[in-house]
Amino acid sequence: MPIFNITSLIIFFAILYSVIASVFNLPLIISWLIYTIFFVIYMSFILLGKIIARDDTRFKIDNEHMHHKDLDIPNDVVVFTAHAPRWVAPGAKFVLDIWACLKDQLVTVAELARGESVGQKMGVPIERGTLITISLDIPDLAVRDPIDHLVWCGEPANASFQVTVPKHLSNGDYLGTAKIAASGIPIARIDLGLSITNEVYPETPAEFKRGITIASRTKTAFASYASEDRAEVLSRIQGMKKIAPDLDIFIDSISLRAGDDWKQQLESVVPNRDTFFLFWSRFAKESAWVEREWKLALAKRGIDYIDPVPLVDPDIVPPPRRLRKLHFGDAYLAYIEYQRSKESAANSG
Repeated sequence: MPIFNITSLIIFFAILYSVIASVFNLPLIISWLIYTIFFVIYMSFILLGKIIARDDTRFKIDNEHMHHKDLDIPNDVVVFTAHAPRWVAPGAKFVLDIWACLKDQLVTVAELARGESVGQKMGVPIERGTLITISLDIPDLAVRDPIDHLVWCGEPANASFQVTVPKHLSNGDYLGTAKIAASGIPIARIDLGLSITNEVYPETPAEFKRGITIASRTKTAFASYASEDRAEVLSRIQGMKKIAPDLDIFIDSISLRAGDDWKQQLESVVPNRDTFFLFWSRFAKESAWVEREWKLALAKRGIDYIDPVPLVDPDIVPPPRRLRKLHFGDAYLAYIEYQRSKESAANSG
């Protein structure tokens, strides 16, 4: 505190003491007691003001630091490319790799990868340091570990899956799905087409000449959730928007439920998105509205249309029997893994 302020303070309290002593004609000890109380209160306010100002400055500095830190992290347009044998015989085992890379790294990936390039998904924007989770489901084939992770750091990285073809499987073309999630948020999917044959040099069917046939990026979604979970759901959706800013998520399901024509409204909205996010919790399990919505999605678009987003451990709140094929546990573990990676990064920073 400057000397001028200290001098002014002493003069002020000297005058205050004189006024108290003369006006109230109090004993000396009581006058000094009142004087001391005023002085302590005054100094407390000054100290409190300094603490608040210091914390406010620290908050602003931290915000600016976080802002600049976010700006320093580059966003990449990532290519996902799948590699596997073009043909596989019944009883055989093979490895299916899904690589993440930049467009100008595709040649490098082709040199590193096992098998042939059988399809790819272009143009998925991902921030460096993001945890990528890839889950593989091929219903007629056995996938040893159907979920794998990689961290996108700007260099080629891959997730690998050991796949076994049952000996009794007939020759033909079999479909599967690879779902791609960034930081626990579904962002893209690849529909797989694999040819199973006993022929040594089979002719590749026209629809499978490129192996993995269809790759799609999630652009629109319907969010189904219980009203009690709205705050947490909005928080999760905010995280989704950071990863995929152009992702259009319909979150007004609660307003749809309020109208007299709710059934018609739901039927016009629920099945007409790229995917259906089912935010699963104890409240969602008890909600008749959530049940109506996921049953409608299942009936209109099939089970692959539904992407589970568990808010609780599905071992504690089991999903509906008809949806257990969707691996709620894998989705929950992917999100937990993402949270751990965030904490680890924060602690190391």
